[in-house]
Amino acid sequence: MFIEINNLIDVKQTERINGWFAGISESTVEGSFLVHHFLSHSFKSSTPVCFVALSQSFGHYNVISQKFGTNLSTQKETNKLVFVEGLKLLGNTCCKDCDKGDNSVDDKSVLINLLQSISTSYKDLKEKNCCSPTIIIDNISVLIALGFSTKDVITFCHYLHELIHEDIGEKGCLVLYANNGKHNGDEQMKMVWNWMCHNCTVTMEVSGLATGYCKDVHGEIAVKHRHSLTKPGKERRMQYKLTDKNIILFAAGMSSAVL
Repeated sequence: MFIEINNLIDVKQTERINGWFAGISESTVEGSFLVHHFLSHSFKSSTPVCFVALSQSFGHYNVISQKFGTNLSTQKETNKLVFVEGLKLLGNTCCKDCDKGDNSVDDKSVLINLLQSISTSYKDLKEKNCCSPTIIIDNISVLIALGFSTKDVITFCHYLHELIHEDIGEKGCLVLYANNGKHNGDEQMKMVWNWMCHNCTVTMEVSGLATGYCKDVHGEIAVKHRHSLTKPGKERRMQYKLTDKNIILFAAGMSSAVL
């Protein structure tokens, strides 16, 4: 867990972020370190997690989580974590349809099956832990790459958003990670990211430096809190440097490496 990231988004170290919809995007540089941050923060705040992997394996996340003092295998055994292998689940659904002689797989039925699996895991975690879990999806862009339509992906995200708000009491939390399509001209992902920007409680956009590669400044993070009835919207932009177990943030242009 990165303490400086919590400070950047105005969250205390052990604070549950109930009701949040956090959108993370990357452009020219990888922003997955923020996914690891939210995963670690959830356990530090005693919040169970339903993690949906579309791009990386359980082993990958377990190795990195151990650097932050968290063993994901232990979290699974104690009913604090459900790890959904999204790609495997999508593939199994497609194979079942093909085995039935249907060569034209219905995109909607495939995503509905994934959504039902997430919903079941979410509700099971909530019942066992008596608190609302966090849902994290590691790269929603994979769905677009697999050929799902923009409309279906946005609808899928919308239902996940509805899932964490379905109860009158304590709300859950949703964290979606995506490529925003700005660097590679992916119009479909631009539309998905625009929808997220209009609906997220907070968006965190990770991008490379406009001046190019620098070994001491790895990129920029633009954080935007959506305006609400209780809090005014605000934006902050910081540059960062990643180390093995930490992140260093500084105001844009204030690092000695870019002065």
